[in-house]
Amino acid sequence: MNNKTFSVKTPLFLLLTIFFFSNISQATPDNSFTVYLVRHAEKNTMSPPDLTACGARRAEDLIKVLRSIDIHEIYSTDVLRSISTAQPIAKQRNLNVELYDRIKLADFAKKLLQEKKNALVVGHLNTTPMLAGFLSGNSYDMIKGTDYSRIYQVVVVAGKTHVSILHQSFKCTETEASQ
Repeated sequence: MNNKTFSVKTPLFLLLTIFFFSNISQATPDNSFTVYLVRHAEKNTMSPPDLTACGARRAEDLIKVLRSIDIHEIYSTDVLRSISTAQPIAKQRNLNVELYDRIKLADFAKKLLQEKKNALVVGHLNTTPMLAGFLSGNSYDMIKGTDYSRIYQVVVVAGKTHVSILHQSFKCTETEASQ
């Protein structure tokens, strides 16, 4: 009886092993990449709005959050608060912040999918979830006005997309930030 059980499990085990390793071998750097999408950090009420003290600290904290991620490209809209959010990590990694047109998100999503590079994209409460949707074929709700913690992790492996919504565990009050 044990021999029959063993012989039945062995082909199944071998089949699963072959399937597992063939899928790994297909997930080469050429067809596997991750795009991280974040909303700009906390903004002030000046014109044009830039980051508050807490926003500047959140932008710096993004360096720690993404420290183990090999990012090749950093993108931002042409809005000061978005550029200011992207700048610290770009400077730390010696990368340029490339601007994208927030009006042409579908075209930008196609570009990201064609480039197949790990990237960080800084956007806004409406454009960030919309871009995640264009990249994945899903639909995401607009980010609440007070939520600056959301990070969309869009993983693409062999043309298949998986999205995880992460949260930056960053706490700050403006009184803390000014000290």
